[in-house]
Amino acid sequence: MGFRGGRDRNGESAGLLSVSAFPVLFAAGGVFWETQAHWRRYVWPIGLAATAIVSAPFAIPVLAPETYIRYSRALHIGPPPIETHKLGPLPQVFADRFGWEEMTAVVASVYNSLPAEVRPKTAIFGQNYGEAAAIDMFGPKYGLPARSAGIRVISFGGRAATPARA
Repeated sequence: MGFRGGRDRNGESAGLLSVSAFPVLFAAGGVFWETQAHWRRYVWPIGLAATAIVSAPFAIPVLAPETYIRYSRALHIGPPPIETHKLGPLPQVFADRFGWEEMTAVVASVYNSLPAEVRPKTAIFGQNYGEAAAIDMFGPKYGLPARSAGIRVISFGGRAATPARA
């Protein structure tokens, strides 16, 4: 009898025979851990705190980006593939914190390079809520009009989105 599966000499599955031992093993393990209560009350909180400290940088941005990258590489933990684009060294939820003002400056340079008679008819469209919010937040600093978002999909109490005119 073993835990690897296969067939015993009677043609029965050897793995199924060993499964019947699990309830007894679980019960024995429960009795063992219950008798260890005297030290468990100290180890459990220490283990919980250590786990929280080690995993906190992956849940909330408590480290600088460069430090986070070194930390995640040291632990061999990479960003989860939650986006369809090529991944960088930071998880998408942290990477989305950077580059918005630079993107808005590029949009403003393109907008300001248009002829003056074309600008009032020009719509600024954000492909996603991050781009649209960046135009809303940084656009006034660069002299951009309110951005257009499809059918007023995104408006967070800032400047109202205006539909483009042909």
